Amino acid sequence: MANSTPANPSAPLLHGFWKKSAPPGNGYPQRTSFQPMSRPRDVSTESSDLELVRSAAAGDSAAFHRLVDRHAARLFRSALAMTRTRPDAEDLLQETFIGAFKSLKHFDGRSSVKTWLVSILMRQAAKSWHRTRHDRSTRSIDAAAEDCSGMQS
Repeated sequence: MANSTPANPSAPLLHGFWKKSAPPGNGYPQRTSFQPMSRPRDVSTESSDLELVRSAAAGDSAAFHRLVDRHAARLFRSALAMTRTRPDAEDLLQETFIGAFKSLKHFDGRSSVKTWLVSILMRQAAKSWHRTRHDRSTRSIDAAAEDCSGMQS
């Protein structure tokens, strides 16, 4: 695999696009037009996800299980990043899939199934955070300072 860094270390990095009509020898690969450097979309996975959602909405529980198996690991990593504890991430993931199951018939395909599931995950995380807001304790700065000064005496 070729080195993708410019030969000139002081040259600015272009995120997502190559420099158009760059003179030879500046370290940038030569392109004739701007083209995004994104990962190619796997259309077969997206279409099979859509088919699985449609089948699950029609009552095929095996299709929903395949959908869960396909997306659970990625969603769990996102949930773990948001909650910071494994049990909370597992609860959040379970609530996400419950929400997805309840709204299967409402999925209209305007976004990918992955995007739809991530948006459900984000909504569930926000709901969870708001539900537990009374459980989180806050302390005033003055109380914290008194605790610190009491420990030093």
